[in-house]
Amino acid sequence: MIIKFADVFEDFGCPSCSSDQRHLKFKHWGLDYQRCEICRLVYVSPCPNADARSWYLNNSKGLKYWRENLPATSSKSRLPIYLNRFNFIKKVSEDFLKIDKKILLEVGAGNGELAEILVQNNMFEEIILVEPQPLDISLPSCRVIQEEISNVNLTKLADVVIAFEVLEHINDPKKFLHDLGNTIAKGGLLIMSTPNIDSLEIACLGGLSDLIMFDHVRLYSPKSIKYLLNQEGWDLELIETPGLLDIERIKNNFHTNLIDLATDPALRFICDADDAIMNQFQSFIQDQLLSSHMQFVARKR
Repeated sequence: MIIKFADVFEDFGCPSCSSDQRHLKFKHWGLDYQRCEICRLVYVSPCPNADARSWYLNNSKGLKYWRENLPATSSKSRLPIYLNRFNFIKKVSEDFLKIDKKILLEVGAGNGELAEILVQNNMFEEIILVEPQPLDISLPSCRVIQEEISNVNLTKLADVVIAFEVLEHINDPKKFLHDLGNTIAKGGLLIMSTPNIDSLEIACLGGLSDLIMFDHVRLYSPKSIKYLLNQEGWDLELIETPGLLDIERIKNNFHTNLIDLATDPALRFICDADDAIMNQFQSFIQDQLLSSHMQFVARKR
């Protein structure tokens, strides 16, 4: 993918705030990751253009194979992730939604695992799944739109729009938020998740983190998310980093000698401590918005 489209890579300013003030944060897999000095977004530049991205989504043999051959064991192991997402949707809908829950739209629906849980719990009258790749799923009150979100026109707007682990793949986040806004009813909610570039895990592991991937072309922090949403006319209702695995991943890489904590005795102590201390430290990471998993809720202004 990278080599095939290298001749159409584009170099540009920050895709969030359009600033040209940036510095090279790191290089990974031959890609330059720039950090904006204004809004703090980390972004790949030069980067594949929108046409290359669309081609990849629609023609990637890797994505097609993963979708069609996802092992049942892997799907089962990911069930807690979808249950956590369901619980988050349920909680924030009860806390922040000011209208009846009738229509939910999911962007990047994968294999429909989350939709299945939502249908089982009768949370919405209709569920719309927007997915560029073919999605063969049959659920009551659920329909699939095989398109990118920019091409979706709804006769009835959604009350809740969700996009879990999608934003980091999007070249133009401002246009993406604009397109999402066109699908949301007045008073509706946008619920999203994305990696946190300012997490302790990434600070310690760098390119060893699973969050640094060639298709993660935009990496956000709580600060850059707030900046982007406010600039594009969204009111941030909630932001949190409830991840559970940061210190465990750091510990595993430390104990396998993949990272050196010689200059960080406090973190080395925590990696060698018992589960109670590790859990307390993980809670501290969550409270300080330093976990690698970030999720947030916004409302169109």
